[in-house]
Amino acid sequence: MKALATVIVAWAIAGAAQAQAQDWVIGGAGGTVAQAYDQGRIYSQGNIRSTWVLTVFRETQRDGNFDYVIARMSFDCDSNRFSSESNMTYRIGVDEPISEPDYSGRWFEVPQGTVMSSMTDSICADVRQESLGADQPHVLAESMREYMAGQ
Repeated sequence: MKALATVIVAWAIAGAAQAQAQDWVIGGAGGTVAQAYDQGRIYSQGNIRSTWVLTVFRETQRDGNFDYVIARMSFDCDSNRFSSESNMTYRIGVDEPISEPDYSGRWFEVPQGTVMSSMTDSICADVRQESLGADQPHVLAESMREYMAGQ
């Protein structure tokens, strides 16, 4: 019984820490895509910043039949590059990913004047933004899709 109580307390603490850690903010939006990132879980090591990124598309992507992507990404703030360390695709209304994780890890230049460049600038500036109040990425994805549909 004591072991079960210990597990329940540990689970509750882990769940509370997870909920507190998620602090999604808009990284950029334009055209057919919007991006947000979890500023509560930005990790820094030298000039590299890593966090979770949510990319929502205005319309379902035909090539993969998905609506949004959640990716663990790193940003090289000195060299203006980004890397997707892990990403999974999702459909709105389905809580489980529809794809297996993809671990590319390749570095790409950030194209200037894009949604990605706005988000990179925001993450690298290391300035806290006002939270969107969403603690679950799928809830935020639905809201972002509705917003883009009204544009």
